[in-house]
Amino acid sequence: MSDGRIDYRTRLFVALLLSVAAMLAYHTIQQIDLPHAQLRANSHIEILNGTAPAPYRHRVLAPYSAAGLMAVLTPILGSKERAFLVAYGMFDAAALAFSLLAIFFYIKRFFAEEHAFIATLFAAATHVVALRDYYYQPWSLPEAGLVALGLMLILDRRTIAFALLTAAATLNRETGVLLPLCFLAAHADEPKKHAAPIVAVFAVWAVVFGGLRLALGGGDMLHGLAELWNTNISNLGRAVLNLSLFWARSGRSCRKDTGEALGLFAASPSSRRSTSR
Repeated sequence: MSDGRIDYRTRLFVALLLSVAAMLAYHTIQQIDLPHAQLRANSHIEILNGTAPAPYRHRVLAPYSAAGLMAVLTPILGSKERAFLVAYGMFDAAALAFSLLAIFFYIKRFFAEEHAFIATLFAAATHVVALRDYYYQPWSLPEAGLVALGLMLILDRRTIAFALLTAAATLNRETGVLLPLCFLAAHADEPKKHAAPIVAVFAVWAVVFGGLRLALGGGDMLHGLAELWNTNISNLGRAVLNLSLFWARSGRSCRKDTGEALGLFAASPSSRRSTSR
């Protein structure tokens, strides 16, 4: 890329990733959205009505985005049921495309385009497995993209845009707290110098996180912390086994060039002087 323009190879990789996102969206619609349409509709309505259990009650970004699309599509399609399916199909496709492109452009900051493309394909491949146990988790689709975009905004020192993204990520899911934690980690070498933006970013997260719970109520927890811990621990061995080749390859890469593998912190705003490539 030069002069802010995207070259031919980059456009080709983007087109290929958009096609992958379309295939993943088709898989999501066929394997998750359509077979569980009524259950998904029930969960959607519960969130809009503020009656869903925690933490789903506070994950409002995806349901309200879909509701906005439904308001436009219902008069066109003549049915709320059809509008519901089409709106979530559109959300699935857009969220997957956003996440894959954000991951690609972030990794591209530190590695060759070919390597960034392959790494993004690996991330895309995990989608088929990640959502197979759930019938309504739309907030998971843009989640990785929000983190990747946030990391790029940190590198570009765009604090205001990052704060706005933190608010959006917190509306999407409680894991939005990862963004201010990444911001803190990126400035860990000089925390006093960057105290004001660090506090501001955490304040944005706290206001949105707390405001959701004040406005919508806490709600009963669908799963207790002990249950969640036991579930994740029970699946840990299977995850390690399934990804054993990936862990081995990643370990070799980290030993070969730890600085690049941890590129965000090696090129943190407070320590880098130039990011031209």
